[in-house]
Amino acid sequence: MQLQAGLVKIVIGVSLSLSLFTPALASDDYNCMQLMYEHGLATSAQLYCGYEDYSEAVISKASQCMALAEDHGESDRLKETLKEGLADFQAEYENASNKKEICSVFADQFPLFVRP
Repeated sequence: MQLQAGLVKIVIGVSLSLSLFTPALASDDYNCMQLMYEHGLATSAQLYCGYEDYSEAVISKASQCMALAEDHGESDRLKETLKEGLADFQAEYENASNKKEICSVFADQFPLFVRP
């Protein structure tokens, strides 16, 4: 089975950084822009794929990022990054011929975010 090229690009691009991101989720030293984009992807994936669980740690870190961004006048930029993640997954899902496969691959690539 083949995935749509766009999702493969998203998954490959984000999963390459995920290995660097994974330990950061447990610390206070993480990249808020990356987190918010991935949070957008995962939120959209949860909506379209119907995952049962979404990480409370991710939600907490995203809230911390948004509070920090608001303190520094960067909340609009962070919100746009979140929206990009939401839109990117939605577009790939809607264009996919095999939606179950996209959901399966996403859950495999983002086990710290969602669980089917």
